[in-house]
Amino acid sequence: MAGEDRITEEKWSVTDFGALLDRANIWRAYVLYENGEIRLSHEELAPVRSFFERSRDFAQHEAVFFERERRGLNTIFTAFVHDTRRGLAQGGLRLWKYESMADLLSDGLRLSQGMTRKNALADLHWGGGKGIIALPPNVPSVEGYKDAVFAEERKRLFEAYGRFVASLGGVYYTAEDMGTVTTDMNVLLANNRFTTCVAKDRGGSGNPSAHTAWGVFKSMQAAWQHLHGTDDLKGVRVAVQGAGNVGAPLIEYLHRAGATLIIGEFAPSIREQVRARYRDADVLDDHEQIFDAEAEIFAPCARGNVLNPGTIARLRVQLVCGAANNQLGEPHDAELLHDQNILYVPDYLCNRTGIMNCADEWAGYLEEDVALATERLYTDTERVLRQAQERGISTARAADDMADAAAAELHPMLGHRGRRIIEHLVRSGWSTQQPAGEPKP
Repeated sequence: MAGEDRITEEKWSVTDFGALLDRANIWRAYVLYENGEIRLSHEELAPVRSFFERSRDFAQHEAVFFERERRGLNTIFTAFVHDTRRGLAQGGLRLWKYESMADLLSDGLRLSQGMTRKNALADLHWGGGKGIIALPPNVPSVEGYKDAVFAEERKRLFEAYGRFVASLGGVYYTAEDMGTVTTDMNVLLANNRFTTCVAKDRGGSGNPSAHTAWGVFKSMQAAWQHLHGTDDLKGVRVAVQGAGNVGAPLIEYLHRAGATLIIGEFAPSIREQVRARYRDADVLDDHEQIFDAEAEIFAPCARGNVLNPGTIARLRVQLVCGAANNQLGEPHDAELLHDQNILYVPDYLCNRTGIMNCADEWAGYLEEDVALATERLYTDTERVLRQAQERGISTARAADDMADAAAAELHPMLGHRGRRIIEHLVRSGWSTQQPAGEPKP
């Protein structure tokens, strides 16, 4: 299918991509971008290059690294490195089930660029990266993979990914994200030194979810102040989508503030827990009804890609502010919200406290520093909303402009070290080396 986007047109699955690597006996591979050119470690990755050339999510990403995991796990490891001018790439590791390779690549491209902007807007000296492990095909679900029957296999999986991160020489620092937990980070740390969000008894910060939720709450207060001249959320109807790691503490903060809660959650067991704890909340049986809720604020705290022309048309709210990454289906959906007079707080602005909690563990973790940084979210949100209003543009565009300008600044001590590490990996033949611990072909 030369000249065509085979990944999209043939609807390649992750298994299909793995089979391609197997046939060519490829263990490791990369796609690099430099000076306007996309370079491949192996010509077999031409479909990936074609996909990037056509994708609106490809934003001159410096590198994407792949590793084929073959020790009975039958999956793909990836590390997306977007921009390392401001610092080495930092971003969470996502374990998720992907219906197609196109979905995985798009997710990684968007999430890593979001991390560049999140870190830059937070004034952290880190670039943007993201790790993704495709859920092994023998596993029924992400939640099911936490069952005891998979304990040993899960440990082997994260040990192998930890070695993958180690092999990248520090260009990508990993952390906790959707589908992963603190104990997974501990396994990673045992296999590399480029892991954050590790447990407190390992010298880390632990689960960042509560900090992330508090940051979203402070941004929500600032946005409500911008709209109504008060940040008091008492009696304000807030529709929260998702009551998981971050949604649950956000619901608690809103409850304490006296907000009226409408909650949409996919998992029946979590819905019942929420009903038992918050008897005055309206917990929807059909979580999809959350878009039609009679509310003033919508807080998406589950998966991304929930704000698109179809769902935006259903919203009756004044404000969107939530913890989920990649909330917009496409970047221009921010303009739809703007046109409908719905104030939007960009996700990477309001949900950044999680990475702020983890990013500087290497310097010694101090929770009071994170608390102070979280309080800054209020004024930073005000600054973005004010600039958007003064320029007559969407809040997403204002935040992007501010973040992109900051991301272009070189690290004050390291310079563009990430690019130098990538060049070293190429020169040292990283893509031709068999991963440690893998069986001989």
